Amino acid sequence: MVETNGNQEQAAEQLPKEHAIIKLSRQSLVNHFVTRNMDVALAHMADDVEWLGPFACQTASSKKAMQDILRPEYGIRLALADERWRARKRAGTWIVSACYTLLVVSTDGERSIPFEQRATYVWAPTPDGPRIVHLHVSNTTDANTLLPSLDTGKNAIEFLYEHFDDQGSGTGKISFRDIGGDLHVLHPNELHAVESEGPRCVVKHAHGEFTVRAALADIEEELPARDFLRLHRSCLVHRGRIVSIEGYRAKLDDGSEYPIAERRYRSVKQALAAPRAQC
Repeated sequence: MVETNGNQEQAAEQLPKEHAIIKLSRQSLVNHFVTRNMDVALAHMADDVEWLGPFACQTASSKKAMQDILRPEYGIRLALADERWRARKRAGTWIVSACYTLLVVSTDGERSIPFEQRATYVWAPTPDGPRIVHLHVSNTTDANTLLPSLDTGKNAIEFLYEHFDDQGSGTGKISFRDIGGDLHVLHPNELHAVESEGPRCVVKHAHGEFTVRAALADIEEELPARDFLRLHRSCLVHRGRIVSIEGYRAKLDDGSEYPIAERRYRSVKQALAAPRAQC
């Protein structure tokens, strides 16, 4: 036991000091987003690093799997701003926290969308020297109600470009007047489902719901066909919000469930299996 403790203390001495560990962490970040040098960005990752990326589908339990997920987006450079770093030592590990703004520039180069992002690096001593054994990156991208979920294997940066205009103040938005007279202006990606109740429809969206005097067919005509699926004659849902099909019910990412008509079941399954752009 004494020998084990001695080995642990010796291993912990491998770890750099605070300013050095922050410098190494920042080097990884800059080479990932700005320089786009994957070899340098991942140079200090442990082979069995646990990685949680900013999108729900970006998770890996090895350096190799992390490389495979990130590789598609490495042809696009981004920019960093307002970086804040902190490091704290806990026993034989360093925990480095970063908060920064990631700038995604539009393809025309005239506009940019800022995303505040956070990253937590856990450094530990290994036989090969100090290595990042855990990296958790998070931001509000997945929580942005204007964006559908990122599909597994899709280029995350191209996803942001694809939906760049969706986040604007007016582009593509639809107006609804509820039965109380209030005007609701929403982007289609904010909608979860629309259900008909006789001569009225209940519009369920990311922030709540309201009722309008309108036929479901009329509302359907106003919505982008590639993004909405008719589950049965009285229900329309955003396909990007569907997370699973269990039996003849569709479960959405907000936990709600909607029945699927038997005659529509096959077409719904086919639509979900097809790339969104082809729907």
